[in-house]
Parts: sequence; structure tokens; C-alpha cells
Amino acid sequence: MIAACCALLLLYTPLSDAKTMSGMFEPVTAAGSSGQYIGKFCFSGHTGRIQHERPNNNLFSGKLYLFSTEEWERSLARKSKDDGTDCAARLAMAQGVVPLHDKTANYTLNDLKQPIVLHAVYADMYTCSRVPPPAELPTMDYVLHFFNADRHDETVNHFSCEETGLLGFYEILTLLYFIVGCIWAPRLYENLRKRGPMHDVLVMLTTVLCLQAVGSLCMFIHLYSYSVDGQGSPLMENVSELADIAAQFEMLYMMLSLSLGWTLGSAKTHVKSEVWKSSPLAKLAAGMAITQSVLILWEQVWYYDHSPYHSHQSVTGLLILVLRVALALLFAHTLQQILPKERSAMRREFYSSFAKYCFLWFFAYPALLLTSLFIAQYLRRKVLTVGAVSAQTLAVVLLYRLFLSRSLYWEVSSLSSTTLPLRMDKKNLSIKLTS
Repeated sequence: MIAACCALLLLYTPLSDAKTMSGMFEPVTAAGSSGQYIGKFCFSGHTGRIQHERPNNNLFSGKLYLFSTEEWERSLARKSKDDGTDCAARLAMAQGVVPLHDKTANYTLNDLKQPIVLHAVYADMYTCSRVPPPAELPTMDYVLHFFNADRHDETVNHFSCEETGLLGFYEILTLLYFIVGCIWAPRLYENLRKRGPMHDVLVMLTTVLCLQAVGSLCMFIHLYSYSVDGQGSPLMENVSELADIAAQFEMLYMMLSLSLGWTLGSAKTHVKSEVWKSSPLAKLAAGMAITQSVLILWEQVWYYDHSPYHSHQSVTGLLILVLRVALALLFAHTLQQILPKERSAMRREFYSSFAKYCFLWFFAYPALLLTSLFIAQYLRRKVLTVGAVSAQTLAVVLLYRLFLSRSLYWEVSSLSSTTLPLRMDKKNLSIKLTS
């Protein structure tokens, strides 16, 4: 089932919002909708450039109208109000016009005072004409390149102001994963081979970390390719998003299982189906998790502006966020029931640290999303992506440290060996172990 959903996501998810756009100018479509919407790009200020190409030198009278976000929203509101009868007045609201009569040409935007998102709309002589256009108007292939200025003030940078810096972030993150993997992977593998009370938990954490590393590598490959051609690799981007979704599901399953009595209630980590069948909270958590999974896959397949970390302006995205917070509250409730029953100070300290790190994973994204509402729109994607990825990576690392450091769970585990940090000999531990 999961494999089928992943294949569906990879095959049918729309391509990424590339800044090298290709397609066809369609006069009939433009006339029917008062302009054919092409796409948008966030120019970072100072200067920008739009380059257009056509495959032949046929006479062509079309133009590209550039609207700022405010002008575009006012244009849509005006269109709804006048029922599409005042087409010319709406096109006159455009901030700039790019003529398309040449086969290849460049249009430079100068004196941009601040970062601005411009929406490109195609229109021609038939778009606002009172006479219906001929039914068999020829379409015209096009390729549009959008550029920002680089550090040398040359307009050759494909990244919009919403994406600037993400390539460097994923480059550093991928390098860190590689270095840490080379240092700790062999030692961790040897320790996992010994099995023990914490074996299943550590396998899950390792799976989450590997999924995060794969997602980081795939996103780096996509962004690096994007920096060259403005298109990137949509397949790598989708694989990265799938890896992130799988990591979140794995972490969610581990957290809820632990808080519902598996491992935290005993020194055994064998997953028993009775835990999920007998507890009403377990059934509720399972239902919420399944609903969240379906909504995430639905959003990834059917929404063009899909991403693990965005502003959730769609109803589906808001439902996903609400379920995420609800699962975190359920997790907090189950832990709150466990803590008063524990007499061991070491266990209570373990539960407290475990809850903090889990809350860091759960609430980092919602908290960043609320914070992003108070900053400029072009900064939101970077703040959400960098903040959420960093916080979740830190949460996994802290959980590793918690399970492999001086705690009751480290002590009862067969993983206690000289190769692990913060080793404590059993003869120095005066606390009676309880099952």
C-alpha cells in the first residue's frame, strides 16, 4: 500500500515550480480567461531579467504582462466584480509589459526598490477584443528564463528571493550527514547487532536519520541542478519530500508507541498488537495518524504548490497542521499519566527529557509557521525549511544521546559497552531496576 502511494506520488505529482518555464502561448485560452497565466517569480531587488525564446521567426504580436502580487489580487477581484467585461482596464494595471515579437530577447527590470513577486500573464490582440477570436488560432511554443542578480550584479541567478541560500544550507547539511555517518555508522552497526531492550527504538531512530539524510541529499541534487538550468530535478525533489514524509511517519509511530506503554512500561521492546487494540487512546492515535497520512498524500498529489514545509494556505494543509498539533497533545496527555505513577527519579528524568525532545520535533514546524506570519512573505519559505529541518535533526540527535547515555534505559540495555560514550559501570548504580 505504502509503495503504491509512493509510486503514485512520483508519477503524478506536478513538476516543480521551475524558473525556466516552457509551454505554449494559447490565444484562445487567453481570450477566454482575460489573459493566460504563465507563472510567478520573486525578484530580489535592484535588477532582474526575463529572457524569452521562440522556435521560429513567425510574426507574433503577444505580450507578457507583469503584475505585482497586490496588483494581481486587485485584478482578480476586479474581474470577479465586472464579470470579465473590463479586460483592458485590468491589463493596464500591470507593472511592466514584455513584448514577445522577437524570436529571442531580454527584458531587464531596473530600480527594483525591494524584493517583489511578479506574476506573468500572456495576452495578445484577441484577448480583450469584443470580436470572438478565430476558432483555429495557432499556438506558439515558448521558453522563459527568469533571473536575479548574483553577487557580481550579473543577472544569471535562477533562484528567486524565496529560495536564495537553500542550496548552501542543504550542501552543509548533506556534508554533516556524510561526516557523521562515516564516523559513527560502523560503531552503531556493531552495537545494533548485539540487540537488547532498546534495539527496536534505536533501529527506528536510525531509520529516521537515514531518511533525513537521503532527503537532504536529494534536495541538494535538485537545487544544484536548479542553479544551472532553472529547472532542477523534479524526481529528486519528490523523492526528498517522500523521504521527509516517511521520516515523520516513523517518528510519529515511535513516539506514540512509547507513550502508550511500549518500552516505557517495561524493559521489553517487542511490539505487541494488543497495545494498539486494547487502548482507546491508541485507537484514536492510529485513526488520527492514518487520516494525516491520507491528507498528506492527497496534498502532494493534487496540489501544485506542494512541499513538506509551506504556509498551509489550503484547507488540506490546515487540517494536516491541526492533526499534527492534536497528536502532540495526545502524546503529552499519555506521558502526563505515566509520570505521577513513577517512583524512580531516573525514570521521571528520562520521561521528562524524552518529552522535551519529542515536543521539539512536533511543535517546531507549527511554531515556525506562526512566527513566519510576522515576517516578509519572501522570507517565509527559507525560515520554515531551514528552521524545521534543523529542529527535527536536532531532536533525533538528542534522542540518540538520551537513549545511549547515563539513564536507566541505557543501563538495562545490552548496548552498554566500552564503545559507547558516558559509560557507567553497574557497580556504581545503586538504583534497583524494575521491569
